[in-house]
Amino acid sequence: VITYTASGGDAGAGNTWVAIPGLSGGAGTILASGNILERAAHSDIVSMSNYPGDNAVNIDMHIRIYPVIGGSVASPSSSETYNFDLVVPTVAGAVIACNTNSLNSTYPHYATLGDIVTFSVTGSEDIIAPTGTLAETVVATTGSGTDWVASIEVAASVSENGGLPVAISVTLIDLEGNSSETITVPVPNTSSVIIDHTSPSLSCGNCHAKIKTTDNDYFAKANDDVIMEIKASETLLQGDVIDNDGVDDAAYMNITIGTQANTTVVPTTNNDDFSATLTMTDAIMTSDNNVNFTISGIYDRAGNTLPNVSIPTDGKYVYYDSNPPGVDAATYTSDNDNTAFGKDNDVITLTFVTDEAGKDPSVQFQGGGGTGTAFAGTVTGGPLTWTAALTVTTGLDEDDLSFAISVSDSSDNDIASAHTSLSSGSAITIDYTDPTVGTLTFNRSDGGASAYVKEGESVTVTLTAAEDLKVTGGMTGTIQSVAATATRQSAREWRLVSEMSTHTEGELEFSLAMTDLAGNTSTVANADLTTANSITYDKTMPEIANNGAAIAITSNNAVTTLAKDADEVTVTFTTSEDLVANPTILIAGIAGTIVDITNRVYEYKVTMAAATHSDGQVNVSIDFSDLAGNAATTVTHDDISTIVTYDETPPLLNTVYYYNSTTGSDAQAGWTAAQYAKAGDQITMNIVSNEALMASPVVWIGQNSGAGVFADANKATVGQGANALNWVAVYNIPVAGGLQEEKLPHQITFNDAAGNAGTAITILKHATTGVNPTKIKYDESVPSIDVLTYVSNNTVDG
Repeated sequence: VITYTASGGDAGAGNTWVAIPGLSGGAGTILASGNILERAAHSDIVSMSNYPGDNAVNIDMHIRIYPVIGGSVASPSSSETYNFDLVVPTVAGAVIACNTNSLNSTYPHYATLGDIVTFSVTGSEDIIAPTGTLAETVVATTGSGTDWVASIEVAASVSENGGLPVAISVTLIDLEGNSSETITVPVPNTSSVIIDHTSPSLSCGNCHAKIKTTDNDYFAKANDDVIMEIKASETLLQGDVIDNDGVDDAAYMNITIGTQANTTVVPTTNNDDFSATLTMTDAIMTSDNNVNFTISGIYDRAGNTLPNVSIPTDGKYVYYDSNPPGVDAATYTSDNDNTAFGKDNDVITLTFVTDEAGKDPSVQFQGGGGTGTAFAGTVTGGPLTWTAALTVTTGLDEDDLSFAISVSDSSDNDIASAHTSLSSGSAITIDYTDPTVGTLTFNRSDGGASAYVKEGESVTVTLTAAEDLKVTGGMTGTIQSVAATATRQSAREWRLVSEMSTHTEGELEFSLAMTDLAGNTSTVANADLTTANSITYDKTMPEIANNGAAIAITSNNAVTTLAKDADEVTVTFTTSEDLVANPTILIAGIAGTIVDITNRVYEYKVTMAAATHSDGQVNVSIDFSDLAGNAATTVTHDDISTIVTYDETPPLLNTVYYYNSTTGSDAQAGWTAAQYAKAGDQITMNIVSNEALMASPVVWIGQNSGAGVFADANKATVGQGANALNWVAVYNIPVAGGLQEEKLPHQITFNDAAGNAGTAITILKHATTGVNPTKIKYDESVPSIDVLTYVSNNTVDG
């Protein structure tokens, strides 16, 4: 490219001051004084007809400028002659370096802020100066002739080129202005510089500074190895960096773990990936603390440094613990209602608290007070509070349940010895055996010996178990299927009391459920009594069987419904059930005397006595109680379908009169007037007693002549009238006569229905006051005339 610069005065506004056909700028216009810069492209020059060729050297080239004035091209105002050199300069050698950084003993060199990066160039001919950039930064140059140095000072703005060697873009221009091809690599290509003004990182996306155990966890115990792993964002300096004396330089990549400084780091050469492993002891690290560390001397190859690192990039520390774990507390619970016991299928839970975060705890449970088969509990929870659960099965020995807790801490320290004691609460007793009976009795609550109870009385079942029973609900039960009241007497003794009420009658059956402290339940009943006994409940009052039909009262009197003095009155009855004692029976107010008792048939009698009894119905009163003591409703004579009437009073005849039924009639006018009878006449006597008579009274009428007494021949025929109070006696006087002529005497003997004899009656009477029956005069003699006189009422007598 040929560049020409012209300057001059005002060529006139709007005038073209100079025109150079073919030049890149075309015609320049100068409005006033000024410069115009035009370039002639190589292709324009090559196209000239007199172009000498590309290899022309030291050939003069003349350039003339033709001004255009007034639109016309004027004569050249000036001309110049130039040496025409068409050969571009080349690079004989080019080395890039950074000698201001003491760490650069080998290539590639590294440069950081303030370092000078140089590009030393030797041209094939003298050059004016190199031009271009290093790391995209315009170079400064020094030198002369063929040897020149292009350099930059590294600043924050200088490109790091993504960690690649510095980008080179340098051109050499010879004295004639020929430019070399752009230099992009050293010649020979054996040197390089990398710009790095960024501090290294241990916390970039893929970077880290981590500490853990060689078991890949974060807990260590004594003699465990911890490893420090470092992954940097770039290569870091490590080992014999400065003096190459075979000894690692301590200033670089120094790791301190705990109190152990200069922990060996691998690899021992520059790298971006390091590790340091150390076996932990109490001399290096105090137990129960996070393992501390410090990474110092963190330098990259350019010398950029990172402040000391003592915090893991993932925030995870290794916890050093050389002490064995312990158990601070252990308590038992059971889902049994009584938490101090466990029975079949109950879940026993042991809650324990470790004195530090635990790992993999195990619990062995052992029944039989620690002598039985061991069972492993199911452990959950953590890290401090744990539970071990065990479901009770019949394989677990009964008696106290012991336990043994084994646990490791997070650092794998094992507990010094299994923990076996409770910190509070009670131990658990395993008991899945149903309780059994020690003694079981069944009695009346009042202690009576009777095998019967009645309504309102109580019975008591007393149970003494072979083991302690629950304090509440240790025994429940029913008597005759009715819930009864159970009360605790002692740890093993309970009583079930029931007052008889709505219970079903009959032999009492009880059912008891006894529950031991573990909740095991047994059911016992009458068959389990240790002292056999049965009690029958009877709330029904006894009665005369068949509702009174089985009771009778009789007398040994000829008329069994009547009794007189000295007669025996007997009461016989049958009860509906057995009695606790013989009945109390009053007959006519006198305690009856037992005649016979057969099964439930009772026979009692009383001998009637005028001195103690009064006439009338014989009253009866019977009281009795059944075996349960139920008192019957007093049975009286009103409950007996028959009666016995006591009669100690002789009967009376209220009316006795007779009349001559041959010649007269039963008319008061007749038997109250003078009455006569002769042989062959019939005498009729009417008799009315004051009570019923046992049988026909015996009636005599008249006496045989000269006898002076009544004879059988004098007996009348007696018949009953309307009832046993009214009687009719008929006496037929023999036709032949033979009776004592006189007013006919009579005699009546009679007994009442009870057999009391009335006083023989020899008089006539009538119940109606003022009526006096008359006796009949008997006359069987034929009359004769002892003296006969006669008179006439005529005035003439005779």
